[in-house]
Amino acid sequence: MFLNVVIKIETKFSEREILKIINKIEAELDRKREIRWGPRTIDIDILLFSNKKIDEIDLIIPHKEMLNRLFVLIPLIEIYDGDYFEKEVIVKRIDELFKIEDQKIQKIND
Repeated sequence: MFLNVVIKIETKFSEREILKIINKIEAELDRKREIRWGPRTIDIDILLFSNKKIDEIDLIIPHKEMLNRLFVLIPLIEIYDGDYFEKEVIVKRIDELFKIEDQKIQKIND
């Protein structure tokens, strides 16, 4: 089982500074990158950063797989305010993924 959470923050840090903080947190929690998309202690991603588009080796914003993952989109839609994608685009994509994908998610009660 995996626990997935999406948060929204306001910050004065740049996307690069946030990435450094994320990498430090993952290192402190002994994150190992052994199997791509495999189990891991922790995995923190930057999904969106304001309305920026970044396509670099170590940082891609918006996250290139976010629209293909129910476990990202379901918690995202609960807090999303439409800064980057129209909310309807996300809702439509969630509906599509429920129909075509064998992705199972279960919400943990608040």
